[in-house]
Amino acid sequence: MQPENLRNLFNSLISSPQDVQYLFDIASGFRELGEFDKANRALELLLELEPSNAESIYWLSMQNKSIIGTDIASQIEASLTKNAYGPNELSYIYFAAARLREQQHCWDDAFAFYERANSFHKQALCLWNTDAVHYLDQCEFAERMDREWRIFIENSSYEEKFSNLVDQGEDLVFIVGLPRCGSTLVETILAMAAESVPLGEVGFLATAIRESNILSVLQADPKDFDLYWRCLAQFADGYREVVTNYPTASDPNSSIFLDKTLINFLYLGLAARVWPKAKFIHVERHPLDQIISAWRARFKEGHYFCLELNALTKVYIAYSKLMEYWHSILGERIYKCIYEDLVSLPDVVTKELAGFCDLDWCAELMEPHSSKRLIKTGSFQQVRQPINASSIGGWRNYENQLKDCILLLNNAGISI
Repeated sequence: MQPENLRNLFNSLISSPQDVQYLFDIASGFRELGEFDKANRALELLLELEPSNAESIYWLSMQNKSIIGTDIASQIEASLTKNAYGPNELSYIYFAAARLREQQHCWDDAFAFYERANSFHKQALCLWNTDAVHYLDQCEFAERMDREWRIFIENSSYEEKFSNLVDQGEDLVFIVGLPRCGSTLVETILAMAAESVPLGEVGFLATAIRESNILSVLQADPKDFDLYWRCLAQFADGYREVVTNYPTASDPNSSIFLDKTLINFLYLGLAARVWPKAKFIHVERHPLDQIISAWRARFKEGHYFCLELNALTKVYIAYSKLMEYWHSILGERIYKCIYEDLVSLPDVVTKELAGFCDLDWCAELMEPHSSKRLIKTGSFQQVRQPINASSIGGWRNYENQLKDCILLLNNAGISI
């Protein structure tokens, strides 16, 4: 819905609120726009119609900087004693309660509430296990296949075929990482440049890979280069078609496409081979800040490995190992954006990011909070604030509870 239409609908519903779903949709729209006052008002009206709406209580806890001493805090406390909620609603309530306890600096209680919130969310999703094993397998598969095919191609006469590709991919930038690494901030910064087209987390690359059947070809024995080449071409054409047909791609000023689908870290080898001049930004954050932040987030869908700290830590280790391999292979084609450096030295790092992406740096890149684009990720609130370092070191509030994670990371050679 266009912002102006959204505002008109908001004004009509404010005068006569009757439809819960409409109010919720309006709140979601204003949240994505960064207009939190209107989003909060819509949810407050919704709660007047349906006082026990757990998801609205959750979003009000997330959209306000502080809820201590407010009506929403009272509603959260009262909701903890109700028996009328199912697992999905209880998940929302306990996430909200955990956020309230954090603001009260009751860290042990907050951690316990996050545990219960994730447990109820897992129940609501009917999951016996998380999807961590899938990610662990995919990380191992990506590195193994890349090593095998790299050796096969280098020991043959096929390498020169890749130097003659028509589509070099110089207009493609892939931003990768794990959830809550700071990738939304990086994308929003780069999106302030007039030449950029932010695609968001579109999943186009994974779709093109699946439709090309390239993953099956990678596993074939003996290796068939001609089939591999045809699948690569189909994969490249499929991705290019959906990107160039993206709604904002027709802007004559557009010259750089920003794909922020985090899972693309699995496919850097294929993308680098099919587009020799494509660029990759790896957003990295302190391991424990990354892990605890992802675990404290309630993702509406996907990222199920974040429901359990142990599973999340193991995925982080596998991802780190794979990214270390990509860095060793792709070298300067990957820019490692350290989140802590970005928020502490934005004047330096934003210039490095712009230069890496062949974008003209301008002062607007220092003010991503002024962006008018929709923010649909869990970082919706942080990105609407001026760049700041307030989230650095947040893991220390839970240091005692993270001992098992720290042990796993240390055993994997990841320093804390």
